[in-house]
Formats: sequence, structure tokens, C-alpha cells
Amino acid sequence: NQEGKCVLIALPVSKAEAMKSHWFKVKIAFNLKQDEITLKIHDQEKVCKGVLLSDEFSPKIVFGKSDHIIDVPEIAVDKLVVNAEHTYTFPLDEADGESVCNQEGTLYGKVENPIWLINEAYHWRKEGGFASASEAGSCYNADRNEIYYFNRDSLFVYNMETGSTSAKAFAERCPVKLFLAGSFFDSGSERLYAYEVYTENGDSEPMIASLDLHTLGWRVESYSRLSMQLHHHCSYYDAVRKRYTIFGGFGNMYYSNKFYMFNAEEGRWNTLGSLSGDFLCPRYFSSAGYLDSNHSVYIFGGMGNESGDQVIGRCYFHDFYKVDLQEMRVQKLWDISEGQPNMVPAQDMVILNDSCFYVLRYPESVSNSFLHLYRFSVEDGSCHILGDSIPIYSDKITTNARLYYNERQSRLFVTVQETSDDVSSKFSVYSLLFPPVSLEKYTANNGGGNASHVWLVLVAAVVAVAGGSVWIVYKRHRNSGKGEDGKAVRQDKEQLPEASDVKVEKMAVDTGTVNSMYLFGDFSVFDRNGRNISYMFSLRIKQIFCLILRYSDADGISSKQLSDLIWPDKPKVKVKNSRGVAISH
Repeated sequence: NQEGKCVLIALPVSKAEAMKSHWFKVKIAFNLKQDEITLKIHDQEKVCKGVLLSDEFSPKIVFGKSDHIIDVPEIAVDKLVVNAEHTYTFPLDEADGESVCNQEGTLYGKVENPIWLINEAYHWRKEGGFASASEAGSCYNADRNEIYYFNRDSLFVYNMETGSTSAKAFAERCPVKLFLAGSFFDSGSERLYAYEVYTENGDSEPMIASLDLHTLGWRVESYSRLSMQLHHHCSYYDAVRKRYTIFGGFGNMYYSNKFYMFNAEEGRWNTLGSLSGDFLCPRYFSSAGYLDSNHSVYIFGGMGNESGDQVIGRCYFHDFYKVDLQEMRVQKLWDISEGQPNMVPAQDMVILNDSCFYVLRYPESVSNSFLHLYRFSVEDGSCHILGDSIPIYSDKITTNARLYYNERQSRLFVTVQETSDDVSSKFSVYSLLFPPVSLEKYTANNGGGNASHVWLVLVAAVVAVAGGSVWIVYKRHRNSGKGEDGKAVRQDKEQLPEASDVKVEKMAVDTGTVNSMYLFGDFSVFDRNGRNISYMFSLRIKQIFCLILRYSDADGISSKQLSDLIWPDKPKVKVKNSRGVAISH
């Protein structure tokens, strides 16, 4: 636009196409000699001629609020480049503060009130949660970007894009008697499938039923059952062929290495045909991912043994297999079990291409532990831990965690379902900006150092490039407004009425838990927003923290004394490195 005069270029963008991608590629070019302005959005381009541009001018580039426009939407800026006589590149990859550096790390300007998105790529954000007094399951609708949590009476819906929640009672009870409460979602028919693989009541009990999202009515799909229970099996859904397949699991003192496939048209479980190639050991607690591009399923990790007999004992697997469903062949890609900790992956694998995949891992034998996100190379198994941790209580067998990727929002979502009695459960939803970053990357940026990875800053006000300086001002995220003091505050989500025994978890912040530490009773630490960050303190970190606090009223604690107390049996050379890493954390 020419301010206050006319529209120079208008480029219509399809809303449907826009919603498929989180980012717009925008380029604006000024040709001063030919009096032309070019606007390009993705692959669309328009040129405006005869604008009567000056031979020289100093542009003021604005994203959001300006002197003339104050009502603007929030936007995120990534990879800001200004080409003139010199090229000015602003990575916007800082993690805190108001200083802006160019890609060489030279201080170049100031940002006003930024929200640095690298923080959202490291810290998992708890979106909310709810609870059920009876057995419950969950699944993900990729088309609607909704997470479903259900029991036999009610359905709870969390919308990933809007953050809205709803709870509804079914027209009739789910005909399947839920225990493990397995489930998957078919986008084509918009039906949620709930299933159990085993019951001791023979073939008289419904084993698979589907829910129509529009009518909230259930329909029995199958009475077919397997010969044994399969605790902690993994699964994947082929939406093109409408086949749901499960692998592995544990029951009747045996581990399984079979693939069972459910076809809705046949209404029964069938064993996947004979597989050639490498031997895939019987196991449970594995992770599975499916790539339609090569019609292959990938299996990672788990616990089990070669015979499948639980009496022999079990070992932890840290191996990776590709199962080609066209050639019906198993290929072992790598095994990195040596030196790995005793950890298992959560059942869902996010694999977007054949170069890497993401999984959650945790020590399932520890009741109170933490989930960590790992990125593994498909080629050689090299891995990185990304983001901080998520607490999980895994004392009971129906406890589970699931990992989803929302392409439109460029975010990872994790659901954690915890139970103390294998009946009632608490359900929590977390999110992390994609791609996630490691602790090393995050701490480097927190220290103000330059990083090679181009990062982001969420803004909704001004980016002005004039006289060699950059200014960025922001408006808060969604669900935010202004308090009486003029500061941005987050609004509480609408509280929903209870539906059956599903209830919304209240997320109110206690002012007594802001910027505070509790050392008596449960060890607890709360940040300036009242967020409980206790889960970031491992046992070793707690010990070091308490020792430093204990000696802080004197002359502190020496490195030798700290090492002798925490690592009494380690060689000095190894202690020095461990101590440095632990203190940094």
C-alpha cells in the first residue's frame, strides 16, 4: 500500500493452502532505477510499475504496529534479511534479553519486549489436562488437529490450534469393556475406534467398536480376539489402506514379535504374512512409525529376549528395524545397545522422512521419572536429547505417553496418561515448538553467543531498519490481554461443566509458588510465572543444589569436597568432567 493513498499490489492467498504451512515465504523488492516494486508470496508474484521511486531512499520496514496502524495480528518473524549495498541478516536466535545481533554475532540493535521462540523449542509447555474416574484411552485426529480422551461414557476434545476444550456425554455407553483402552482414528469416516485384544470371556464380548463423531453413537465392529493379552504393544495406522496394525506386547508370561492387522471390512484380526530377512526379537515397550512413501514400518527398542519366554528374563533393546511391507522383508539397520541406559521408548514414533525420527524415552522401572525427547539418525543411530523433560508417574501398567506432530503449527504434542490403580487416570497435554533444540544450543543462546541455526522471534509490532538499527515490539500470545497495570496477562480458559466422570483440570497459579523453593516435604521449585520446574532437577542436581545451599552461609563448598560427596568412587579425571556438566545443568 501507499500509506493513505492506494493499494499498489494485492495478492490473494487461499486460506486452505495457507493453513497447510506454518510459514509464509515473503519477498518485497524495490527497483529504484526502473520504478518497480515486486511482491512475492511463496510461488505467486506481482509487479507494480511506474511508482515514481526516488533514486535513493532509506526504508522503514514494519511488521505490525506503526505510526498509522495500531490494530495488528500477532506474527512470527524468521530469517529476516535486508539486501541493499550491504546485506543485513538477522537470525533473531537470542533466548533472552533485548539485544539483537547479526549473523556474525555483532551487537546491532535492540528488541522491545520480545518473546523469543527458542524458549518454546526447549521448554515443554503444559497446555492443560483432565481426569477420568474409570478406564480411559486417547488418540489423535490429524485432519482436525484434535486430541481425544474418552472413557465408556464421555469424550473430551482438546483442539491443538485454538487451545479450546469440550466434554460431551455419549448417546450410549461404549460396548467394549475398556482395560488397556487401545484406540485409533480413521479420518476418512471420522470414526474413533476403541479396542481390546484379549478377554477371558470368549467370543461373546465386543472387542472393537467405533464412535461416530457427529452423532456420538457407538457401533460394534468385531468380536474377534487374540489368544493372549498384549500389554504395551506399539501400533501404526495406514490411512490409505485403512489398516491398523499392532506389534509386540507382553502377556501370559510371553513376549510377542508378531504383527496383527485389523481390517474394518473383514471385522477381525489377521496375522501379517510371513516375513523374511533379519530376526526381530519378541519384545514389548517398543516404538513404531510408518512411512507411506516407501510403504515401510520402523520398529525401535523395547524389552524382551530371543525366545520370548519371560521366565528366562529380559534385556533392553536399543536397535532399529525397517519392515518393508511390499517385499515383506525385515532389515536390521543398527543396534546401539552397548553402553545405553535401561530405558524404553513410548509407543509412538514421529518419522517425517527416512533420515531421522523422534521418540520419547524414560526408565519405566522408576515410578517417578521423566520423559526425554530423542532424535535418532535412521542411518547410524546417532542421537541427541532435545528439549527439557516431562514428569511421568509410571507405577502402573496402563500408564502411557504418546507423541504427535502437528504440521500446521510446527509443534510436537505429548499426552501423558498416569494412573495409581489401573482404573482412574490423569491426562495431561504438553507442546513444544518444532524443530526442538538441545540443552547445549539453548544454553549457548541464553549466554548471548551467536548460533549457526537461524531462529525466530514472535512479534506483532515493529521491525524498523533505519540508520543500521533494528527494533522489534510484540503483542502477547493467544489467550492474553491487559491487566490493570498495563502488563500482558494470560486469560484463563473457559471452565467446562463435567460430563459423566470426566473433569477439567484447573491450572490456577498460586501466588505463594512464584519464584520459590520448598525443601521440606516434596522438593519443589517454581519459576517467576509460578510454573513448577521441579522435574528439571534430577537426583544428582538436587544433591548438588542442596549441598551448595547448605554451605552458602559460610565460605562455600570446595570442588574436592563436592566431588568426594557426590562421586566418591569415580577417578578424578572423570569426576572433573561430570562435575562441570552437572553444575552447568
